[in-house]
Amino acid sequence: MNLIFLNEQVLRGLAVRFIDGAESLQWDPTALRLLDRLCEAANARLVVCSDQQQNESRLEPWNERFRAAGSRHIEVVGLTPVLCTSDPGVEVLTFLKTFAGTVTRYVILDSRPGYLVWQPHLRAERDTGLTARLAYEALAQLNAGSPLLAEWQALSGYGDLLSL
Repeated sequence: MNLIFLNEQVLRGLAVRFIDGAESLQWDPTALRLLDRLCEAANARLVVCSDQQQNESRLEPWNERFRAAGSRHIEVVGLTPVLCTSDPGVEVLTFLKTFAGTVTRYVILDSRPGYLVWQPHLRAERDTGLTARLAYEALAQLNAGSPLLAEWQALSGYGDLLSL
């Protein structure tokens, strides 16, 4: 199984404050579409990183949120454990040890530092989030080689946005 460890900030979530004072996190539709296509192309599942679990520790609400946002291929299959460490790389490693033998390849999409040197961490910039180029790099890592650019362009529908 291919996994994508995701920090929700990669989707460039913006807090929207409503008149009644309530807040809602709105994902960037382009970033969400890229993630959906990446999951489809790499046959990958998601694991949500621990700092995003403050209010929710079950999987189903995450899957419901992705479906409600229009995703057809994103499936959350796990949450990294919340450990007494500020190193998210250790949390990923702990998760992987729990599922030893079932994970084929993985990639980490996160804007935070703190991953182990050898972990496949693709760091998203906070102001840009998930871009077509970052999604392409993730797909190349998950597929153990660089896919044909034309295939990804056709799949993603972003064409010129993926010029490397």
